[in-house]
Amino acid sequence: MEELKKIEIRKIVPTISRVSSGKSRLLNILYNIKFLECRKDITTKFINILRYNPKISIPCFYHLKLKKEGEDYIFYKDLNEIYFGEKKIIEANKKINKKFVDVKEINYEDIFYMTEISDSPFIKDKEYLLSHDLCDIPGLSEYQGNQIKEEESNALSRNINNSKNEKSENEIKEQIEDEIYYKIGNIKDRTYLTEIFKIIKNYIDGGIIIFNIENYFYDENFEIIAKLYKVIHKNIENYLIILNKIDLSENPEKDIEELKGKILSFIPPNIFKSLMDIFFHN
Repeated sequence: MEELKKIEIRKIVPTISRVSSGKSRLLNILYNIKFLECRKDITTKFINILRYNPKISIPCFYHLKLKKEGEDYIFYKDLNEIYFGEKKIIEANKKINKKFVDVKEINYEDIFYMTEISDSPFIKDKEYLLSHDLCDIPGLSEYQGNQIKEEESNALSRNINNSKNEKSENEIKEQIEDEIYYKIGNIKDRTYLTEIFKIIKNYIDGGIIIFNIENYFYDENFEIIAKLYKVIHKNIENYLIILNKIDLSENPEKDIEELKGKILSFIPPNIFKSLMDIFFHN
């Protein structure tokens, strides 16, 4: 018998990146937990909303049932699938990731879970956490359809870079918007990016975009941001940008500046209203 309990709606702060960029590890650090799998051979397969709840004594993890009401989705705690304590939560995370590894036709509304945590020692603003939930989302380069082919995208990068000495700044911006942003076109495929963000888009307030030092220069990173904008129809504002695995860099300052330059070059200015500082963690 289905047992459900309606839960409070808070603002959602999603993590956004390619596969294996360090989203789960970052959230483990911020909340001082070990729940989220983050080995190299493991990628997150479900949506995990992390909620600060100082009223609980031990962490709990449970499945969410979603029901659409008008333009919004309402979340309900599935009382038939709930786990208490670190050990059981870790095992549940492993089981769920394994369950969805080979699933080809995903019911995206059925892969939402929530983890309630009693403390967050590295996030000092507890009032913020009482109104915002951070959210671990599968890497958005998985199940990507209707995207620019890699060889076309890389060729486009070279053409744009070669044209910088010959064209005015406005001409370059027009070329970028035409070739990268608009070439994506209407997104018709059902992917993690389209389906997850259609569900949570009305609750999003900021986010965390994570690049990896080993592949931040891939055009796919910026295609993901452009697609995100098309799905949520909101400007990318108040997003924290992180360059991960900076310890592998021979020149961290140079890499950070290059990433800033690529963001400004590849993403039309109407998407990013302002470019925030880029932070890094190991």
